[in-house]
Amino acid sequence: MKPPLLLLALVPALGLAAAADVAPWGAEGLHFSHKDWEVACDNTGTCRAAGYQQDSAELPVSILVTRRPGPRTRPTVELMLGSYQDHPAVMTLPPNPVLTMWVQGRSLGVVRLSETNFVGRLSPAQASALLQALPGAQVEVSWRRGKAEWMLSDQGARAVLLKMDEAQGRLGTPSALVARGQRDEGQVPGPRPAPQLQAAAVPPTTETDRTWPARQGPALLAALRATAAGGNCDRLMEQAPTTWEVRRLSGQQLLVSAPCWMAAYNFGAGVWIVNERPPYAPVMVTDSASDIGDNEVTASHKGRGLGDCWSSESWTWDGQRFARSEAHTTGQCKFITAGGAWDLPTWVTSTRSR
Repeated sequence: MKPPLLLLALVPALGLAAAADVAPWGAEGLHFSHKDWEVACDNTGTCRAAGYQQDSAELPVSILVTRRPGPRTRPTVELMLGSYQDHPAVMTLPPNPVLTMWVQGRSLGVVRLSETNFVGRLSPAQASALLQALPGAQVEVSWRRGKAEWMLSDQGARAVLLKMDEAQGRLGTPSALVARGQRDEGQVPGPRPAPQLQAAAVPPTTETDRTWPARQGPALLAALRATAAGGNCDRLMEQAPTTWEVRRLSGQQLLVSAPCWMAAYNFGAGVWIVNERPPYAPVMVTDSASDIGDNEVTASHKGRGLGDCWSSESWTWDGQRFARSEAHTTGQCKFITAGGAWDLPTWVTSTRSR
């Protein structure tokens, strides 16, 4: 099976930047996972850490810790009960169920959940108590209703929250979640603006455009294969240009797509920007596209066949190139919900149409 585009290594985890004018989370964001926890920080500096139950637990559960960059920002915490499996404890929940929160054997009051997706927000006091406890050893955290108990794993929490502190430049400051100290809070970097993208309009694709590959002969096939050599595009080596799809990008350029690989529950198409006339000078956008629009290409893949975890990346045509416009994962494959539990982006933009 071809690995999902982003699930195994969504974006390489970046250490602290050497240059003083570069934010600690780096220009491309980061993703770090350890045991039952993970953190994703996007290119603006917002970080989101997700924790889950241990694999041996009966009832799936997850929390999401979200923190914006900058001095003295407070994290928020959301709770989600797993609803992927039809467990009686979940199926019999009333509308807007109320659960009691427990940390280290102490009740911290109740959390009210939405009746549509079993999500609720912890109060500031509950969030603070939880985040103070999690970096410790053998931490017991759960939410209870009757005899049902949803238990959160502490395995990996300390490492992930420490990475979150590091990514946001909080190590040694009073606001750090793990490594607190007296370093000046004013040194914590503020947010970066999301890159601005202008999505360019494209001309209509004609029937002549659609039959264009078949008229080009072996030169076009050779040009595309040269860009795919050593990559994940084995199926291109077996195809004729008559199976390819074409979209018009401009008066001189076309978007060509062709199947690249097929796995048990994922597939990927190769997408190239090419000149209409030789030399074709193909530029590959991706070899893992799942959806191709007139001016947007998306690569979205399941982490496993059950569909409870996904990864996605998108590119938008700006009139010159397909610029990266989005990258995210929905979190670990933990039976939380179909389509994945959370939105954990590592790359965000502000995209407008011309």
